[in-house]
This record gives sequence, C-alpha cells and structure tokens, in this order.
Amino acid sequence: KLNFSGRLSRDRRTYEMSNGRDVVYTRDDWSANALAVKSITDRVSLGARVGTGKSTYTNEDFRWSVSPGIELNAFPYAESSRRSLTLQALMNVRHWDYTQVTIFGETEETRVAGSLTSQLEFIQPWGRASLRLDHTRYLHDTSK
Repeated sequence: KLNFSGRLSRDRRTYEMSNGRDVVYTRDDWSANALAVKSITDRVSLGARVGTGKSTYTNEDFRWSVSPGIELNAFPYAESSRRSLTLQALMNVRHWDYTQVTIFGETEETRVAGSLTSQLEFIQPWGRASLRLDHTRYLHDTSK
C-alpha cells in the first residue's frame, strides 16, 4: 500500500485597530506525507510514515518526521475493503526548526515518541463506520 498526501493553506486577514491603523495577519501552512506498507502475512504488515511541513501558526519554520512500525489486523487483509480491526505500533522520530525561540528556549529540537493506534472499520453497502483510538507518548519525558 502506498499513500501520498499534501496540503497548502494561506490565510490573510486585515484588522483595523482603534487607532485607525491596519494590522495584517498572514498564516502559511503546508505539509507533505507519505505512507508505505508491505504485508508480510495475511494479517501482519510492516511500514513507515514520513512527513514534512511548515506552519507559521505553530511556530514551525520546518518540520520532518519518520515513523517505522508494524500493523496487526484481526481480519485477513483480503477482507480489508469490507472490514478491519487493526492495531498499529510506531516509533516516531520528529524534528522541528522553530521560527522564533520557544517558551522553553529552543530554536530546534528532535524528539522520539512511541504511538499505538487501534481502528475498527466497516465498509458496507449501507455506508461506512469507523472508530479510532490513538495514544502517543514522548519518550524523553513520559509526562508529555
């Protein structure tokens, strides 16, 4: 399975202040992501997600992430176009270059996080239903 996605957004607003001056606010965001997964049995897959982007809203001048992992499916993958119950475990390496110094005094940082995702999905003639639970924890400080 291969999946590629991208997003580009620009928001520009002008506010008139009480002193008669205009303040222009511009927010730029973009991202690009890819997912590659290879089934090694009819219920187990190995894969990785990679991503990059920028967001002036979240003080990111540039960011990237690499997340290899494993996925287990309760149903055979041959049935995945109709139903799936998956558990995905990823090890995430994430890096940020910040536009401005953060409240923690950082201009850039790299963090490792572990994540578990469980998803139940049904695709039937009557429609589609899904439930997804995500848990991610930074490994350098498990309180975050």
